[in-house]
Amino acid sequence: MKDFKDSLTLYRELINTIDLHFEKVKQLQKDTMCCTKGCTSCCISDLTVCSIEAHYMKMEISNKTFNENLNDCIFLINNECSIYEHRPIVCRTQGLPLLYDNEDEENNEKELSICEKNFCENILPETILDMEKINTALIMINKMFENEQGISANLSRFTFKEIIKKN
Repeated sequence: MKDFKDSLTLYRELINTIDLHFEKVKQLQKDTMCCTKGCTSCCISDLTVCSIEAHYMKMEISNKTFNENLNDCIFLINNECSIYEHRPIVCRTQGLPLLYDNEDEENNEKELSICEKNFCENILPETILDMEKINTALIMINKMFENEQGISANLSRFTFKEIIKKN
């Protein structure tokens, strides 16, 4: 008999994989990586997340105060993420060298996105995170979550402000 894993367990495994990759990158490229506690360059206000990420974030946000600066992330309090352990994948991957499929249909090459504060020198190939693989896994897990919750599988995206209003 096959082991059944629910969507939240699979989501936690996915974010654990990303966190372990981030730690590996910090070890391998410690001299060229400036992304540390207190760096808030990526903490912007207009990020969106899918249903399972919104659910996971809601687990952490009850009884919290929020940042009302329109330019910053609402979860950024005193230059620290107030939901750090429950932050979404988009936040967990910031600062890493990220590989994306090029959206230009004529050009099948991959596109590398790099934080301007990190990796000013050589980027080791093993530090690059393939976001197509991460996003594909996230979409599959999110569809499973929506099915478990009886949510129409419309792959909705939610802003952080929408998440705190629904809490």
